[in-house]
Amino acid sequence: MLSSEYVPAETCELVNKVWNCKVFEHYGMTEMGLGGAVSCWTLEGYHPREADLYFEIIDPKTEAVLPDGEFGEVVFTTLTRKGMPFLRYRTGDSSRWLVEPCKCGSVLKRLDKVGDRKEKKGAYRSVDPDMV
Repeated sequence: MLSSEYVPAETCELVNKVWNCKVFEHYGMTEMGLGGAVSCWTLEGYHPREADLYFEIIDPKTEAVLPDGEFGEVVFTTLTRKGMPFLRYRTGDSSRWLVEPCKCGSVLKRLDKVGDRKEKKGAYRSVDPDMV
């Protein structure tokens, strides 16, 4: 399992090749606590920790929630924190909700692979140029 804010596809491929193992990604950041979402055996997106975090995909300019399937900025709200909760914390990450059900059978939503927020040219995926 690789855990970070963003894992390039090349890193996953290299780990898979060197150790001949399936590579699972764990998307998260310090502000999320124990991490935010993890890939399942299908490796097609991340299932979020919906009991602890409420994720939204928003338009970065208007902050309006976008329909499932549309790319925008990932924001989250912590649901179980008492000492220092976060409300609609803006991550700067670009992603979308995948609309088709996951092949693993989970009822949890799926977040598409998150692009590297440090890439300001949108090289990972085509997004709104005003967002990056």
